[in-house]
Amino acid sequence: MSKPLTAEEILGLQDRKVEQVACPEWGGHVHVRSLSGEELDAWEVEQYERSRIEKEEGQDSQAMLRNLRARLVSRCACDEAGEALFTPEQAHALGQKNGRALKRVFDAARKLNGMTPEDEQELVGNSESAPSGASGS
Repeated sequence: MSKPLTAEEILGLQDRKVEQVACPEWGGHVHVRSLSGEELDAWEVEQYERSRIEKEEGQDSQAMLRNLRARLVSRCACDEAGEALFTPEQAHALGQKNGRALKRVFDAARKLNGMTPEDEQELVGNSESAPSGASGS
């Protein structure tokens, strides 16, 4: 049985993870980081808002999935120390890169952050109600 943790122990942890993903298409590798709770919430709110706006504009709910891979990778790709490589504004340019490499990094970011395809569908399909905040982790 595990021991109960104190607030000090939890707040003192260095629990953010960084993993390396091979990208031979790009001639090297990319580091991917786990998002903080605040960053994950911001990501979910952004996806929710994007879906809501696109529905108001009469677009198909699947339109929100456009460039989803690059948008997540732009938030999770980092250097060895965990510092972001891209800004969210660079997601469009990143989306123009090799799709196979981008998918590999996206899959690693999604796995590292406990995101599932069902989470994406929840954000797309339920934009009339607020996101649950469940990230699958």
